Amino acid sequence: MALDLLQKAINLDPNFASAYAWKACTLGQAMVRGYVGEEEKAWTDSLDAVRKAYEIDNNDVEANRILCEVAMYERDWEKARLHQERALKLNPNDPRLIAQRGELLTWLGDAEEGAKAVEAAMRHDPFDAHTRAHLLGRALYLLRRYDAALDAYKLISSPSERRIADMAACYAQLGKDAEAKTRVEAVLLEDPEFRASSYVEGLLYTVEADRAHHLEGMLKAGFTA
Repeated sequence: MALDLLQKAINLDPNFASAYAWKACTLGQAMVRGYVGEEEKAWTDSLDAVRKAYEIDNNDVEANRILCEVAMYERDWEKARLHQERALKLNPNDPRLIAQRGELLTWLGDAEEGAKAVEAAMRHDPFDAHTRAHLLGRALYLLRRYDAALDAYKLISSPSERRIADMAACYAQLGKDAEAKTRVEAVLLEDPEFRASSYVEGLLYTVEADRAHHLEGMLKAGFTA
């Protein structure tokens, strides 16, 4: 339904940049949630839509926000910075953009500023704070603030296996082996093939020391490398 309405808007006004951007966003969210059958086609369609949005209006906030996400996924950090900074300048009070800045800074090795940005986003939008808590948890873990990281992860109402695994790493770093073991068992119950190295290797760290630190906690918790 959402895609149908967005396509209708595009048909009515082929130069409506935001409609293309939101089409890209909708397709991306559908992919993340497993709502599309042909992922490759959805990814291509999403890229085509957001690039068209940016071509029409390079000051469209949503186009820049999504292009930042794409650039992070592709590990093109120069483009990620460019689009994130542009989006945030265009709408500096948008909690989504403030949180995105925090995520980007964390991947780039500045967990201190990353945590501050995510905390600011959560203050701006307390009702949606739980959707950004994992970003804060990751940054705080890298800062060795394991108790605070756990507090952040506990804000997530229905944590995924990956978030539970992150919590296990926090408990392990605190020396709370029983709590860590319980989380490891919960993860493996849902995903018996879970491996710490595969998970951490897929994360977007640019500083290898951060990646190693994350993996260290996972292995301490008892996950298989």
